[in-house]
Amino acid sequence: MFDFAKKIFRSFRSHPRNPDYWLRRLLGGIESEAGIQVSEETAMSYSAVYACVRIIAETIASLPLNVYKRLPSGGKQKDTNHYLYWLLHNQPNEDMTSFIWREVAMAHILLWGNHYSLLERDGMGKIYSIYPLLPYNMHVEMVVNPETGKKTKVYDYYSDNGIVRLQPHDVLHIAGLSFDGLVGKTPLGWYREQIGLGLAMQTYSSKFFRNGMHAGGIFTTPQSLKEETYQRLKNELKDKYAGLGKAHGIMLLEQDLKFNQISINPDDAQLLESKKFQVEEIARVFRVPLHLLQSLDRATNNNIEHQGIDFVTHTIRPWLVRNEQAYNMQLLTEGEKRTYFIEHIVDGLLRGDTESRYRSYNIARMGGWMNADEIRELENMNPMEDGQGKIYLAPLNMIPLNQLVGSSVREIGTENIEKTSKIAIENRDLVTERLEKAYKPLFFNALIRILKREKTDVLKIIGKKYNEQDEKDEKILENYYKKHSEFVNLHIKQAIYAFAEALGADKAKTEDISVFSEYYGENFTKLYVESHLDELKGTKIDDFEVKFDNWLENEPEEISNREVRLISKAFSRYMEKIEEENKNN
Repeated sequence: MFDFAKKIFRSFRSHPRNPDYWLRRLLGGIESEAGIQVSEETAMSYSAVYACVRIIAETIASLPLNVYKRLPSGGKQKDTNHYLYWLLHNQPNEDMTSFIWREVAMAHILLWGNHYSLLERDGMGKIYSIYPLLPYNMHVEMVVNPETGKKTKVYDYYSDNGIVRLQPHDVLHIAGLSFDGLVGKTPLGWYREQIGLGLAMQTYSSKFFRNGMHAGGIFTTPQSLKEETYQRLKNELKDKYAGLGKAHGIMLLEQDLKFNQISINPDDAQLLESKKFQVEEIARVFRVPLHLLQSLDRATNNNIEHQGIDFVTHTIRPWLVRNEQAYNMQLLTEGEKRTYFIEHIVDGLLRGDTESRYRSYNIARMGGWMNADEIRELENMNPMEDGQGKIYLAPLNMIPLNQLVGSSVREIGTENIEKTSKIAIENRDLVTERLEKAYKPLFFNALIRILKREKTDVLKIIGKKYNEQDEKDEKILENYYKKHSEFVNLHIKQAIYAFAEALGADKAKTEDISVFSEYYGENFTKLYVESHLDELKGTKIDDFEVKFDNWLENEPEEISNREVRLISKAFSRYMEKIEEENKNN
């Protein structure tokens, strides 16, 4: 009874040893309820399936895959000299790059439920080549080893040269969702109907538009047509007017023919909505956000970033864990597993916008657990010269706990306090100077964006109508700059907030930083807008473009240099005032 159940269970697996498998492939797959043959190949002809498979496969294939060595003191170190590093990171075999091999592997798992790669080893047992194998040519089963009496997994691969039996150490096997832990089940077994319905609508759409006469018209005539005349008219109408490329042409009729078009009821023609829903069904199966499938009906600027993070966390990460565990179990030797491990780098997928990254870097930098070179590496920048980027900073109002134990102000002494205070002031000035240099590019880029937008808008709105003697047209300029001030304030305030947050990382509250940024941003915007408006009022229209070019060339550098110094001083006075008020209260 048990053997019979095993045979029944095994018969549901699609593998070459089952003749029905080849028959289904020959016929184009299993027919769905929608009447469409669905196989792994035909499924890829459906745009939603193709897009989902491509998005997941390309995303995972594009991630750096490294071999790491565990350090005795804790932590890890990338080992570029390990023999697997080149294979996994760069080139697994002489014909493929790492990207292509991993893309193929993910496509196999997503469509067939399994990926197999042949591992070629040298005399020492080290892998020197990894080649992907076709999953539909592989059959996996457990057999009893006659020497040991234990069950072991074997892989029978059906090649042009016949059946080749491979042992577990010869194959890298990554299985998808499985019911027995031996092989993954093809996902088509679960979502064949969804794909079949999508393919059916795709086929229906093609046939619907293939008929250029809209498949909904009736020709009538009071005359009785002979068979010869009927066939001639039928062929002429089809040749001249049928087909999408011949639509909307002028139709010439004879024999008192009249064409009556049959309109389509919008309530009955829900093809577009049905296709959208089916795209959502496929996206749900693969757990791919709709905005990645270019379905932006419900997407906003606020939720797309969070959907992207959710995609990495709930879609990509489980696949990465599945792959990494297979790599570590099957590619590393038993001795290597204690020292080495294989892991993807996903930091690039979780990168936020510029402002968010700079804020997080600032917290890490001021907190003392990241140095400048580590931050610059994350931003794809070279280390600082002379090793300056390797220095770790720490807040001035924090010292190690062991320096406080058993000591007091009297033990430290007045002389040491004055000396320490002097050093602290010098260090604070040095930190401020470095922060000014670090955040100057933020202001520079914001000013570039502001000026480019300003130049485009002003030249477009004013055009050739502006004349310095025409007071009415000056009002057009004034009205524009009233609106433009909102754009200026928004972009410059973001830079001010990030810089102020860095300056006050060890003592300023969030609400204090917000109040300062709001106040300083409004004052900057007012002076900026008034200055540019006054200059343009005194400039001829023909010189507007030259004026903007001069501003773009000079102002970002001048203003960013000036403002970082002014902001650091203003914020210092602002915080001193807050501290004084807190003491009085």
